[in-house]
This record gives sequence, C-alpha cells and structure tokens, in this order.
Amino acid sequence: MRSTLAAALACICAATAARAGDRDDALAIIDQAVQAQGGADAVAKLRTTVRRGEGVLFQGDDKQPFTDEMTLDLPDRWRLSLDIDKQTRFTLAVAGDKGWEALGGKVDDLGPERLKEMREEIYVLWLQTLLPLRKDGFDLAPLPEAKVDGQAVVGVKASSKDRPDVKLYFDKSTHLPARVEWSAREAGLPRAKAYLLGDYRDFDGVKMPTHLVETTDGKKISELTSAVYKFPSKADDAAFTKP
Repeated sequence: MRSTLAAALACICAATAARAGDRDDALAIIDQAVQAQGGADAVAKLRTTVRRGEGVLFQGDDKQPFTDEMTLDLPDRWRLSLDIDKQTRFTLAVAGDKGWEALGGKVDDLGPERLKEMREEIYVLWLQTLLPLRKDGFDLAPLPEAKVDGQAVVGVKASSKDRPDVKLYFDKSTHLPARVEWSAREAGLPRAKAYLLGDYRDFDGVKMPTHLVETTDGKKISELTSAVYKFPSKADDAAFTKP
C-alpha cells in the first residue's frame, strides 16, 4: 500500500512540477511580448483605448467599406460604432452586465445570450493587453511553434474557469502579437474565431497593429486596413450610456 501511495504522490508531484514549468515558459513568452510592445508601463495604457480605423466588411461575395471607432475601458466596458458605406451607422455597447445596440435610430437592449457572447469577446480583448496574464487565476501553457502568414510564431494558451480557452501567438522574431484564437458561440452556434494582427506602428510609446483581420470559421468577416490609437487617462462614461 505504501509503495502504491508513494507512486501516486510522485505522479502528482511530477504533474505539478510540469504545470509550473509550463507556466514559467508561457510567462517568458508573454514578458517578451510586453517588452516588444513598449514595456509594462506602456502596455498598461491599453486598459483604456480609443481606436479609429477604416476597412472592409465581407458578406459572402459582397464587400462594404466602413469606418469605425472602438472604445475600451477594460475589463468590462466596450463600445463599437460602425459607419457602413457612408450610409448606415450601427453602434453596439456593453457596460458590465448591460448592453445595447442602435441602428437607424432604434435602440434595443441586448438579450442575455447576445450579452454573454459580447462579454466573452471583451474578455478576449482584455487578455490581448497581456498584463492580466501575469496574475494568478490563469492556467498558462506554451503552444507548439506554428506559422502565421508564413512567419514563425510561438504561442500561449490561457485557460480560466467558466471562460473560453484563448490561444495567443507572437511573431518569433519581433515577439509582437500576430494571432489570437478562441471558440465562441454566435446565435447559439459554435464558432472558431480569430484575429490576425500586423503592420505595427508606435502610438504614444506603444506598438499597436494598424492592420487587423477578423475571421469566423476561417472566413474573413472584416479587415481593418488602417487604424490609429489614443490612450485617454479615463474613459468617457457617456460612450457607454444608452441613448
């Protein structure tokens, strides 16, 4: 009995040590990415971000130009306004456990399922700021080396209770974020979602992607071809207030 117990304890200790080693390896990748974007003080600015850009929406074979403005007050407030083809404005906002959308002058509250979907997407955006991953509460593990647009990348998988697993990939040479993947639900259906990030430029001491592609199940949903960023010290509360 004692030998069986000793063997079991040895297995538990080995597994614990392996997990600790995985976390250390993952944190080393994250630390490199933080430094590549400008360092911890610079990256901390991402908690409150205003991003403006222009690009193309994809609907089947159709393409529609758009401009947008996204406001982040992480970890739980987010707003996106889209002007589509200079004709239609759509706004979607989440503040904690409430959310709303506006289209054509009509404003509606988000239903529970839609709100849950959006809160998970905001969670992914929060993890992209990297610093939260240094805290306890996440199981971190390095991912096998892969390629994004032909470039070698290293990755980290972040897991947390009652949250989707998120895979973050970083360019192996520049250490800048290159791709983010997670499983989501849209209209009750499972979806594989991803952001592809590139064309980094410096904004107030932080290197940020100016080219962003969003995909669902491997298909392009949107492509932001240019983006500019500001990092206000405090978010504008009115941005999240329902009209």
